Amino acid sequence: MLSLGCCLLLLANDQDRLGVGAIDLVKDSGFDYAEVSLARIYPLSDQEFADYLKKFQDAKLPVEVFNNSFPMGLKIIGPQREEKVIDAYIQRAVALAKAMGVEIITMCGPIRDMAPADFSWEEEGIAQYTNFLQKFSVAAAEEGLTLAIEPIWEAEHGCVNTLKQALEIIRPMKMDNLKLMVDLFHMAKQGDDFQYLLDICKDWVVHVHFAEIEGRVYPIEANKKQYENIIRQMVEHGYRGRISVEAHAPNMKQDLPAAYTVLSECVKEAVENGK
Repeated sequence: MLSLGCCLLLLANDQDRLGVGAIDLVKDSGFDYAEVSLARIYPLSDQEFADYLKKFQDAKLPVEVFNNSFPMGLKIIGPQREEKVIDAYIQRAVALAKAMGVEIITMCGPIRDMAPADFSWEEEGIAQYTNFLQKFSVAAAEEGLTLAIEPIWEAEHGCVNTLKQALEIIRPMKMDNLKLMVDLFHMAKQGDDFQYLLDICKDWVVHVHFAEIEGRVYPIEANKKQYENIIRQMVEHGYRGRISVEAHAPNMKQDLPAAYTVLSECVKEAVENGK
């Protein structure tokens, strides 16, 4: 059966930037694992990181996925990118993943704000990004880690907006641990092709994010059939990866367990009907 996870990023706030307050609730709601923001744990001291990790260990909640991977100020494209800075980032990202037991590091493509307005993504940026992915993939592979590229919709200034664009970058690289993730919220906002997702999900997609499109909140009972249809079609087309919720929760104590119940029932039905 597909495993269900919960992303802490959108459950965090200015007073709790790591989402510590949600850890026990994620576990008690039934989720199989948590995913956390690499960007937010990246600057932690060794002691702060150890204290954060212990919160998950005490809750018996594994952290299997990193998302939100680029810390503030890191530039992987543009004239200000520095190879030494990038190399140090990769080394620390892999070390943090290994320490937490993470298996997948997900990341969006570069953000256009990383480079000047006159910088050409097509003429220069893609080559720089490919170089970055090559380095990161090699380092990740040495520790048994998978990287997954997440397209994000144009309104959030991403350079990679569709699954096709992402696959056109990573397919020629022929790295076994370089894959895709799909965020159904971003996919809907971008108007990306769902049939294309089905066509590639068996071989290329290793992680999925769920959220209600309206308001980007936790999945609700009223739309259960819609979720089940999405998951069933993906299962029928060979998808066997993880599913996480990355969404806002106006009422965490209510929203998380309710969403887990809905999605776990959808997964069960989808798997049984998709055999």
